Amino acid sequence: MEFWIERILHSNNWVQILFFLFLSMILTLKLIDPIQFSFFIKFLNHKQYIKRYCIDRNFNFFNLFYILIIVLISTSLSFLILVCDNVFFNINFSLNDYIRTFALITIFITARFFFTNYIITTLKNFPDLKAYYFKNIIFYGYILITAMGLVSVLYLQDLISIIFMKLLLLILVLIFSFHHLVVFKDYIKADPKNFLYLFYYICAFKIAPWLWMSKIL
Repeated sequence: MEFWIERILHSNNWVQILFFLFLSMILTLKLIDPIQFSFFIKFLNHKQYIKRYCIDRNFNFFNLFYILIIVLISTSLSFLILVCDNVFFNINFSLNDYIRTFALITIFITARFFFTNYIITTLKNFPDLKAYYFKNIIFYGYILITAMGLVSVLYLQDLISIIFMKLLLLILVLIFSFHHLVVFKDYIKADPKNFLYLFYYICAFKIAPWLWMSKIL
């Protein structure tokens, strides 16, 4: 029995289990709120989704649906980080490595949210804070869940290459940059001076924390 468990921990079998667990969490999202799930997967219709669940229903960050999306984000991001290490630096990883990375990413995301929320609320320079959080959770969730599905399938089939990962990372950076540009567009348009606040915010709370986290991982 111990030999069987050890074999799972040091092979790709646990990645298969993680993939099915990942699919199970997505299915749980649908069971929790089938109507909202249908809005969530229709990404191109996001304006109606925002109006219905962020504005009309007063978005609650601690709703189980959004908490599970954050867990999916942590699950996806942790796996992508380890795959990048494996592809670019030839570093093998095990289930223990994944659990450690997942725990650090989850703690980091949670701590960063509460700290950022405190700073923004205190400064009172950022209107529609709930709408901002809602858009980020939904957007990051959709993109990273899609990336996780693609990468995990290719990894299990041993089809991942350095070129593919470089292209994927480039696409993710461009997509996330465009997303934040769109989110902050109206805020900057309302007062051009807000651009300076946003520049400091992006450097201090978007870029710097992830650089620090990369040193820990």
